[in-house]
Amino acid sequence: MNLLCTLAVLLAVTQAPVPTSGKATNHGVRDGHTQNQNANTGEKPSVPALASITKDKNGPSLETHSDQHSTDLNQPTINITNPAPVPIPWGWREWTVWGGNLAVAIVGLGGIGVAIATLLKLERQTKATEDQLRIAEKTIVFTQRPRISARNFYFSKMTAIGRQVPNGISEGSEAAGQFYIGNSGGTDAKIREVLCIVHLEGGDNLAGERPYEGMIGSAEDTVLHPGSSIPYFFRMENPLTHDEAYRLAMSMETLKMHVMGKVVYVDELGIVRTTHFCRRYIPARRRFEPVDNPDYENAD
Repeated sequence: MNLLCTLAVLLAVTQAPVPTSGKATNHGVRDGHTQNQNANTGEKPSVPALASITKDKNGPSLETHSDQHSTDLNQPTINITNPAPVPIPWGWREWTVWGGNLAVAIVGLGGIGVAIATLLKLERQTKATEDQLRIAEKTIVFTQRPRISARNFYFSKMTAIGRQVPNGISEGSEAAGQFYIGNSGGTDAKIREVLCIVHLEGGDNLAGERPYEGMIGSAEDTVLHPGSSIPYFFRMENPLTHDEAYRLAMSMETLKMHVMGKVVYVDELGIVRTTHFCRRYIPARRRFEPVDNPDYENAD
């Protein structure tokens, strides 16, 4: 109940005329003059509107009651509208925040630029390092590349049950023997081809064209590690005749026996290399010795 009364009073106050500039002071004078005039004429003075509160089913409502003479009074009204927003100038705090954000943005852009430059520099350094490693690898391969040589030639002793088998340079011998292919380099060598023949030369010097030119040797797929070696065999296609065996045994210079051929291999860089070998048999020493001819005896 107290709350409803308070609400009625507030509504009555808000409906009271609000004095404006230059007019608010005239209402008291006019009201006093009106009361005097009413007293002289014998009319009842106008009674201001009274507020009463009624209660219905929809809730309390406010009603106003006034004398019909109060409707003759034209009370001024005031319409209040929201003023247009006025821009507020920035203070030092706003400018400080804005400057801080700008500084952070500039620092962030600078950091991104530095990061991109660093990545590009790292990429260049990585490429340079890879090039140096590649050059170093090639240098190592070139300096420590495989070196294939043929060595330790000798005749094999052939045996048979119940009969004598010719060996070496005896009549009917195929001059069968073996030698070793070794790798004296520092890296692996892949053996691809081996060719070896036994050649009888009647002249004083070897021919300018190697007798095995155009021949194809046996295909190989062997990897020779540094310091390792493999055996390989040789023999004549036709056995020695009596005349050939005699001339060789007598150490006549009119006939010489050579074991010659080539070894084709590939290094780790994929470079194909060839080693040529040629050994002459010396009957007086019973051994094979390399010839002094770079066209027949050389190592690539």
